[in-house]
Amino acid sequence: MTLNNNTIQEFPLLWKKVVRANNLPPCDCAKNCVGSTHELIITDDFVFVTGQSMYQVAKFNHQGEKLADYVMPHCSGPHGLQVDNDGALWVSLEFLGFVVRLDKGGNIDKAIDVNMYPNGNKIAINPAPHCICFDPSTGIMWFTGKRTSTIGKINPDGSVEHFELKSLGATPIYLSVGPDGNIWGTELTSSKILKINTQIVKTEEKKAGCCCSTATDEVTNKALKRIADKQQADIIDEYTIPTANARPIAIIPDPSQRMMWFTEEAGKKVGRIEIDVLDPETGAPKITEFAVPVLQPNDVLASLAFDCNNNLWVEVYVDQNNPNPEGKDYIVQFDASIRDTNNTGTLQIPFTLHEVPTPKTVMHRIRADKSGKALWFTELNTDQLGKITIG
Repeated sequence: MTLNNNTIQEFPLLWKKVVRANNLPPCDCAKNCVGSTHELIITDDFVFVTGQSMYQVAKFNHQGEKLADYVMPHCSGPHGLQVDNDGALWVSLEFLGFVVRLDKGGNIDKAIDVNMYPNGNKIAINPAPHCICFDPSTGIMWFTGKRTSTIGKINPDGSVEHFELKSLGATPIYLSVGPDGNIWGTELTSSKILKINTQIVKTEEKKAGCCCSTATDEVTNKALKRIADKQQADIIDEYTIPTANARPIAIIPDPSQRMMWFTEEAGKKVGRIEIDVLDPETGAPKITEFAVPVLQPNDVLASLAFDCNNNLWVEVYVDQNNPNPEGKDYIVQFDASIRDTNNTGTLQIPFTLHEVPTPKTVMHRIRADKSGKALWFTELNTDQLGKITIG
């Protein structure tokens, strides 16, 4: 295992204990305010991190100094983070079913209710907005309905739409804008990749003002609406990953080519999707899998990111739900040649393993800053923020 000097630094989150108003007892999610460091997003000046069970968002500078804790509503479960075209920070409150925008002081200045209210029911169904994904070309914020096998869409006017996945119990957890302009995502438990066809979405929006039915019967109109809702299924395509029970986690675009890349938690592989190379029978894009070097059988994968040299970095850690034997957590650095479509196996790709100083991390997410010279990652279990400096 290779580790260059000063390559990896770790910074403790030191989540502060928040006391509820009127001395109310803490709710279940906040009784153990440790081991719940999740997403991160990087701006030109700051790194923001969510502490889900601590219902906080931490703010760091690029030197790893913690500047502030933004306290979210009690037991709201902040998870996903995104920045819009105006530079405003958005957070998904997974436990409440809201997506909110923060002002520069970390206060909520806009809240979008993304709960489902079927047939006007006052009792909400929380889709559990896990990941949020901002499309800068349209101003649309997409989100995964982790609990309901749905994908949600927040329009620029604040209205919300929900789209049902064909796979039941899919557990969609991550989304990214692709080089083709579509939104790509992962389905954890169905072991599929999803694609939201944004051109079809735009076409359907243009048709929205038309009503093809002249029926006056309310029951009939409701039935026709349900048929139209079912036709939304064409908006989302789903592709089965070659490895069964792969449990895909993160998905990101290639630095310059029309490809997407994803990690397989249980499959212990990274997948490369060639968007324009389609199977003549199924129409599915070509997926090539690369086995990730693991040191022991209870290693699993988390997220992935590209650096400024187009090298691919993949998080590997010992599964703390299956902790024996104990071992080291590390990040695999694949050479940029993995992006060459002529390469179809790991043995052809040079790689280096970089040990993370702290064990039992349960790494969650990794992202590059704008320069690609620094990669930041979160350690869910040890509540730390990590930084890799590219030499």
